[in-house]
Amino acid sequence: MSFPMMKAAFAACFVLALGAVATAAADSTPAPAASAPAASAPAAPTPAALGYAATIIDEIGLKSSLDRLVPAMTAELQREVLTTRPELRDPVNDALKVIMPEFNQGEKLILDDLAKFLAAQMTEPELKEAADFYGSPVGKKFANAQGQLSAYGSKLVGGWREQMSTDLPDRLHAELKKTNHDF
Repeated sequence: MSFPMMKAAFAACFVLALGAVATAAADSTPAPAASAPAASAPAAPTPAALGYAATIIDEIGLKSSLDRLVPAMTAELQREVLTTRPELRDPVNDALKVIMPEFNQGEKLILDDLAKFLAAQMTEPELKEAADFYGSPVGKKFANAQGQLSAYGSKLVGGWREQMSTDLPDRLHAELKKTNHDF
């Protein structure tokens, strides 16, 4: 897999992980007491909040990763088709030009949904502050370092997980043997 595809895949996984973390956090929040009055629905994010959220999504690299996804997948499909049917080069190119706007629209919908989700997680002043930070030189540097940090962290965690997959059962077995239990 090429680096741009890996980065796009990472970005997608990052977004899904953020959603999973948010869902887990929401699920672990204690339910309100039965006697508490029902809370009103949160207010819809303002256009300014959505704009700040979109800026953050762009600055942290999610938009650029998604920008590369459709062309990369199109190129991969084109290679696969033309490998077995090279005579279809012109018709395939023409057909792809026709259908590309449809798939590019899907990217816009994803980005809009991400902005709405992020805007619902933070207040407008918080979003503005975060957007200002990510737009600053240090924020841009941090956003660029995030990808490298995530890759390095994945490598570290992968090694630790692999080691733990053998150490944990061994240690459990040893502890159980101390109490005359075995498995």
